[in-house]
Amino acid sequence: MNRNNYDDWNFMGKSLTGNVSEGKSSINFKRNSVVLFTVILILVVLGLVCTFSATYPQALTEGRNHYYYLQNQIIYIFSGLVIGLLFYFVPEKSFEVLSPLSVFIFFGLAIASELGALFSSEFTYSLLVLGISMYLSHYFGKRNNSFDRLREIALPLLFCVAFFFVVTLEKNLMMSLLFLVLIIYLFALGGVGLGGVLLLILFIGVPFVCTVLSDPNEIKEILGFFIPGLFTGNDATQSVLRYKSISSGNIMGKGAAQGLYKYGVIDGIAGPYILCNIFEEFGFFGFGVVSFLFILIIILGYSGARGLRNINCFYSNLCNSMTTLIVWQFILNTASVFEVLPFSFLSMPFFSYGMDVAVVIIECFLLLKTFKKEKEKAELPVYQKYDYSQEPALYEK
Repeated sequence: MNRNNYDDWNFMGKSLTGNVSEGKSSINFKRNSVVLFTVILILVVLGLVCTFSATYPQALTEGRNHYYYLQNQIIYIFSGLVIGLLFYFVPEKSFEVLSPLSVFIFFGLAIASELGALFSSEFTYSLLVLGISMYLSHYFGKRNNSFDRLREIALPLLFCVAFFFVVTLEKNLMMSLLFLVLIIYLFALGGVGLGGVLLLILFIGVPFVCTVLSDPNEIKEILGFFIPGLFTGNDATQSVLRYKSISSGNIMGKGAAQGLYKYGVIDGIAGPYILCNIFEEFGFFGFGVVSFLFILIIILGYSGARGLRNINCFYSNLCNSMTTLIVWQFILNTASVFEVLPFSFLSMPFFSYGMDVAVVIIECFLLLKTFKKEKEKAELPVYQKYDYSQEPALYEK
């Protein structure tokens, strides 16, 4: 009788000491992480070039050094770099504790900012969106993205509705839209059923619509969006000028620092409408390069999140949320510049001047941290079924 076929052979530990494969190679991770880091570095450098080109006329007009705004942007990036490195190198257990606390930390910073006017409202809202995304990633991840009762999502739902209500009251509708996209995605990804997602939309959509309809300026902007030419004025003039700046660049653009619409012609050309300056100076080719870099972030970010799905739900959710924040901010900013959406005033990641770039850098380091977790998973050996044919026949008749 040959006992090699008996199931109790596994109990003797042979399956753990037998043939062990090398597991998933970390080469793919190393390649993807290097590509992601390179893409981020290129975007940061391109952003600095475009920021300097769009801001130096304003600096000269104000009697400042023409590098004034560029220096500020470098300081913002360095600040995000320091905080991002702290997040990246903090131990895993500490980071898992820090993630749910981040929403309270950033909320306290936002209150301090409002009281002391330390930062712009856009910056504090960006921090709060980051904090809530980390909180939701942790909350859903620790429950393995599975919920059986509606009351289990009461706390995250309360946080989301409260924040959304505050942002909407501040008339920052594009930030509200970005936040809405993010939390619907995270709720659906976190295992919340269709009923829970619809409940979220109901709780958020109703105050959003009521706030929009309560503001005559927003109603006018929406009507002007759906009925072009209905209203005339500065907004209509700015819209025409933005389209002219975009079309003036043609295919290859006029060249770096050669744009003309940044000389006080277009409002916010160094901020939410910096894409107009990119089109004018670098043309459709330049916009294609920038879009390609963001597409790479989409591919790398979401594929990395999928790879972590069955290993660590928290890091998978975090990877999804950071990718969504970076990419959808770019998508919504582009949509507002081309007037696909009736709302505006959402900065373009890496490019728009302001403290928001620090939050984008932090998001990038959190995304790289999830890739670090992917590396740990890739280096684990994968145990295959033991090959009993390699063992001698011990119990033969």
